[in-house]
Amino acid sequence: MKLPSLTGVRGIAALWVVLFHLQQFAGEFGLEAVKGLPGLRSGWAGVDLFFVLSGFILMLVHERDFPRLSWTPVVRFAWLRFFRVYPLATVVLLLIAVLVIADRQFAAYWSTRRCRTTSPSRRSSARCFSPIAGGRRPMATGTSPNGR
Repeated sequence: MKLPSLTGVRGIAALWVVLFHLQQFAGEFGLEAVKGLPGLRSGWAGVDLFFVLSGFILMLVHERDFPRLSWTPVVRFAWLRFFRVYPLATVVLLLIAVLVIADRQFAAYWSTRRCRTTSPSRRSSARCFSPIAGGRRPMATGTSPNGR
């Protein structure tokens, strides 16, 4: 079953979340116009909208699988959802783990970047120190892993 109107709204919700996160890096990508747009401040709501619509579509598509609640269709549904979502998620997680292990500056850069985007009063918190760098900030503010 295809619902193009709901698919479009889900796409807009996903784009809303991407733009919300893009605001953090707007200066680095030359997208200063995106930074601080009023509608993007609540980009987190795009996640809620996306998941509500996805749940509705899942129920609409699979309502015949559950004429009454029993273990067999629930386990089958969970099994199919697991193997649709987790293979790609596992591959991405493993690739990021390899990247962090192979290039320790990658993790250190993102750890210090988070501190530069928080308020000065929160920069002293434990989350602003890189566990890879032994609790020290490995790079000066404004530098990237390759030194530029």
